[in-house]
Amino acid sequence: MIDKALNYIASGQYWLASIVVVFAIIVNIEKIISVIDTQKKKRLAFLKDAISDDCLSDNLKSHLEDELQSEYFYQTHKIRIDKFKRNLLFEYHDKLRGEITFKQFKRANDQLVVKDGKLRVEISAFDNIAFYYNMFFGVIVSIFGFVVFSIPLNLGGTSLYSLINWIAVSAFFIGFGFFMVYQTIPILIAKRIRKAVNTSQEEI
Repeated sequence: MIDKALNYIASGQYWLASIVVVFAIIVNIEKIISVIDTQKKKRLAFLKDAISDDCLSDNLKSHLEDELQSEYFYQTHKIRIDKFKRNLLFEYHDKLRGEITFKQFKRANDQLVVKDGKLRVEISAFDNIAFYYNMFFGVIVSIFGFVVFSIPLNLGGTSLYSLINWIAVSAFFIGFGFFMVYQTIPILIAKRIRKAVNTSQEEI
């Protein structure tokens, strides 16, 4: 398949080359995932073996233990954060007594920063602009999608082909609108975290 893709590129047929590459990835997706998983397991095994090596200094062992914990944390939660921020997330999650779930802390990760040894919520001006933009236009686009969906129902006598087209267009707008609204969730969660911590009289 690589030869075919290269031949298509050489002949200027880039779209055919793209199709070949995508098809090759789909066909070999299980092998690709298997290779990635194998590499992760090798890294974990290496870290475990290194930690048990008596020749290493205490400082290096401590560092490798942090790396091992970070790797397990990433495989569990799919985000990479350093140990200081990770420990603060656990600390604040315990202090809030389940009012904010750990999953919500993860969703707002980009707005959570460590400053002066404390976890703080920082929502930038760009975050706020993106929040209101996505919320406003997401709702508008979704409503437009529902309006488009209602058009063939009110017209009557619409052919099956036209009906399918109307439904496809409306589904696109509704889905895109919901996607835009979905992008506002991290900011909503970040604001909730800040409010919850302020209520508990903890500085964040």
